[in-house]
Amino acid sequence: MGDFVDFGTERERRALADLRVLFRDLQARRGWSDERVATECGIGKRTWQLYLGPGTGEDRLPTRKTAQRILKTLRTDPRQTTQASTWLRDLDNWRERRRHPGVMLPPNPDIFVGRKRELGEILAWLDPEAERTTPVMNLRGMGGAGKTALSLAATYDAYNRGWFTGGALCVDLHGYSGGSERSPSDVLDLFLSALNYRGKSRPVTLEEKVAAWNRVLTERANNGERVLVVLDNVAQAQVQTITPPWPHRTIITTRSKRSDLIAKPMSVGALERADAVKVLEAAVREGTSDTRVTRDKAAAMRICELAAGLPLALRILGALLRDEPHRQLASMVEELADRRQRLSTMQYNNSDDPERAVRASLMLSYERLAKQEQRALHLLASAPGPDISTDSARPLLGGEAPRRYLSNLDRAHLIQGMRGERWQLHDLVRLFAEELPADGGWGSELSAALSRLFDHYLHRGGHASSYLTPHRAEQVRDLLPDLINHVGFEAGEDALSWLDVELPNLVASATAEAASGTALRRYLPGLLAPYLQTRRRYADLLQLTESLTRDHPSGEDCPWDVELIHGQALMANGSFAEAEYVLATLMMKRSTPYDAAVAALQSLSAIAREDDRPDDAGRLSRIGLVMAASEDDFIAEAYGRLEAAHSEYERNEWDNVLMLLDGIPALFVSQSLHGEAWEARLVRANALVKVGRKKEGVAELTAVTQVKDPITAAEAHVGLAFVLCSDGRCVEARAHWSKAAAICRRVKKPANEGLILGSLATCLVSAGEREAGTSAAEAVLKKFGKHGPAATGTAVHALMLAKVMKEGGR
Repeated sequence: MGDFVDFGTERERRALADLRVLFRDLQARRGWSDERVATECGIGKRTWQLYLGPGTGEDRLPTRKTAQRILKTLRTDPRQTTQASTWLRDLDNWRERRRHPGVMLPPNPDIFVGRKRELGEILAWLDPEAERTTPVMNLRGMGGAGKTALSLAATYDAYNRGWFTGGALCVDLHGYSGGSERSPSDVLDLFLSALNYRGKSRPVTLEEKVAAWNRVLTERANNGERVLVVLDNVAQAQVQTITPPWPHRTIITTRSKRSDLIAKPMSVGALERADAVKVLEAAVREGTSDTRVTRDKAAAMRICELAAGLPLALRILGALLRDEPHRQLASMVEELADRRQRLSTMQYNNSDDPERAVRASLMLSYERLAKQEQRALHLLASAPGPDISTDSARPLLGGEAPRRYLSNLDRAHLIQGMRGERWQLHDLVRLFAEELPADGGWGSELSAALSRLFDHYLHRGGHASSYLTPHRAEQVRDLLPDLINHVGFEAGEDALSWLDVELPNLVASATAEAASGTALRRYLPGLLAPYLQTRRRYADLLQLTESLTRDHPSGEDCPWDVELIHGQALMANGSFAEAEYVLATLMMKRSTPYDAAVAALQSLSAIAREDDRPDDAGRLSRIGLVMAASEDDFIAEAYGRLEAAHSEYERNEWDNVLMLLDGIPALFVSQSLHGEAWEARLVRANALVKVGRKKEGVAELTAVTQVKDPITAAEAHVGLAFVLCSDGRCVEARAHWSKAAAICRRVKKPANEGLILGSLATCLVSAGEREAGTSAAEAVLKKFGKHGPAATGTAVHALMLAKVMKEGGR
């Protein structure tokens, strides 16, 4: 960023331009030459030409008296006279302020969109009417985040509003420019010159310059003139001595948090997707009428996603696309999708200029790190998952006090600290750290570091599993003999919270290439299966089991427990045929333990039930139940009874359902299997309604609506709605349909939502509200039609019922 003087607000420069246009138009209308105008107006020919020419120097601004004489001589009409009067008033302000020169700003950013919240917050702080607070604001963020553009946009806006009549000064300290950083002494030389300081003697030492600077600031404040200072690209310079006091303001931009500065902090991070697309569009369109971003919004959003919302990357990619006006955005997406080439793509003309290459910009921050901090960044980038906790960083980094390194990297904005002692790398920083050579010698320890991290995740997962499924605690201890040497949890709620937060990292780690053949990949699916099934995170469970089955491509040597969980995961994700094959194959293996065969039978029964084969489901569930009972395994028997109850319900054998589930919810609760207990209560409640014990059933359904599991709660609301609808209480029923639909919408289950809203439509038609029911059904078909009959079956039924009732005159 070059330092130069740019006088005049936008309004004043526009007034000068408009006045020049009027001068030329009037001259052309009179048909006079430059010599004639100069002679008639009593000015020199050269002066007249300077008035018409470009530039904003002192000799190019006519005084009000001279301008009025020229306008009168060239004969303006009343409308032109009124317009010119407004322009001359603006020029008077400009000329008056020139007696106190004080504008040193680079050009306003060509591409600045979005950041409305941040810009509004800065302007509110700059407002002369703002409540007195700290006069310094620190805009901090990673390289390329757009801190300079934001500070300049705010500075120009505030200056154009007339808030800083004492001056607006901006200087680049070159803190992250590869060279030496400007000193406060150098900066004060620039500022005193820009403000036209005239002292008895030229200040030489820093103390003399600070004293002169403070005298200028005090004089301007006493005259009601405020000064705005922008210190851009600050690294380590001690700038406190040159930041003006209130009522003046200072904006500092830095890649470091610089908490040693007494300043109002503002973090400038990645752009939101909508703003990122606007920046890309502006960069592509600049100076042209290019509409590629508008025409292919999907590809544009994908480019912004791959650029991780970094403004510098978006501007570079926009420039590259602008150079190739016939290139499709999809081609850029394809190039960026290659992780190995992404940073190389974000480089203009193979430049090493930090303003034209993301890699070069990040390198400036990296080179300021200590060796151990560089090592920490490399190892953190290698850790799978979206973030990492301080607790997990300890084994990864191999030390007792990793937080110091984490904090220093956070201060440098190479990682981001979040709530709950968690840390996250920007996507492009991760790529940058991954590709750098580990010349500090830590490349060879990467495998050991990941092994420590995976071991940590495995044993924490083991502790969590023991808390959430106490009946399996002994199995977990047998599986992980050294579990006692690892820190556990104080309570089940702590274990559950840990799993909720760490799940993305656990799945990413267990499925990573580096985890192939490790104990983490082998045992984590089994440890997490109960939790994932309770949380209905079936896609995560399938991802874990698929990565493990890939380690056993033949299938012959695949552990039986893995095959069982894999089959159940396939079933839960709707892949019934594949699940049935996996589970049936497991049943036929001689090496399959008895309890695994029982669990497989119960799962095969559930598949048959979902596949609308109630007889097969009943037969399989009964066999599984008999096998479980013969082994005297009360947990397996409870699961068997629950599956058999489902099958009997589908066969309308409701008395059998009640018999099978007698005492089962309480048994599940005693083993901390709360999800299964609520499921059993739901099935039992619906069966109670069916056998005429409606009061008991409604009470049980009402209780189940309070369960934490959203799908079970939604099913309970549906059960209540059916009961109320059958009693003709459609208004009350409608409330439960709506609650059930809202739950499904919240958890993104569109097929379930469509079925529920279709059932509501049927209820309305049955209650005589045919038009309302028809409209509701048509809305379901329109909104959920793409999900097929699974989402629209009940809506179709409602329309058919409405048609029959209409034809019957009802």
